[in-house]
Parts: sequence; structure tokens; C-alpha cells
Amino acid sequence: MKPQSDAGARKFFVDTALFIYFVEGHTEYDNKVKKFFSLIQLGRISAATSVLTLTELLTKPARDNNICLCDKFQTMLAEGGHFELIEISREISIMAGNLRGKYAFLKAVDSLQIAASIRAGSEVFLTNDRKLKKVNETVVWTIDDLKINGRS
Repeated sequence: MKPQSDAGARKFFVDTALFIYFVEGHTEYDNKVKKFFSLIQLGRISAATSVLTLTELLTKPARDNNICLCDKFQTMLAEGGHFELIEISREISIMAGNLRGKYAFLKAVDSLQIAASIRAGSEVFLTNDRKLKKVNETVVWTIDDLKINGRS
């Protein structure tokens, strides 16, 4: 059963796209994403992500030999930083396999991210992939669902 969504959520699991939007900018979401990350940096909300996020973030900059961007992403997710970095355990892998069995549309990485979010005790899985809202085991929000300072 899906937990009830709460506009006052305090612990978020942040999916890969939001980090890319934050660092590289995004015409539509730049302001909202920057405010969201500011709340994390100020300690007003807590956030987690998984080691898979780091893998996804580094892939294109590494391919492009963009050392500066690789360093920026690694610094954002460094130990002791603002994000709890979740390792992918056997338990998470089993949960992800069960999610993929239930939801045929889930890619392996998405099922692992959602399972890591559940294991981390996050109240909200924050992504920009609307199809993930079909998953009933956790609350899934897109950037459009974020309410920051009373505004969407």
C-alpha cells in the first residue's frame, strides 16, 4: 500500500535528473530545483540518493572527458555531505527484483533506486519520470509536485 503523501515531507530520495538540473541548469525547473537543494544545504529537509545516482551522473562527463563536471558531481555526493548515499545491498536488490516483477515498465536502475528509497525510509521519491508515479509502494513526486515556500 502506498504511504500517504504529505506536503510537509522532510526526507526525500533524490533521483538522478534533479542533480543534473541543479548543476547544469534547466530552463523550466532551474529556480525550483535550486530552492529545493538550498533547503537540503540548510538542513531544513534531509535527502538521500544511491550509489547508482553517482554512476549515472558520471557516465556522460566521463565519456566527454569533462573532469570538472565529474569532480563537481563527486563533490556533491561526497561522504559527509548533505546527502545520505545508499549502497545497493542484497536486500535492496531483492526488493528491486520484486518491483520489476510487479511493474513491467520499470527499468533495472529505476527499480533499484525506488527500492533504495524505501530502504532509506524516505517519505518521497523525487524524480522527473512521471511513469514512476504508477509505483504504489512509495510516494513518487515529480518536480512539478514540489511546493516550495507555498508555491508550486
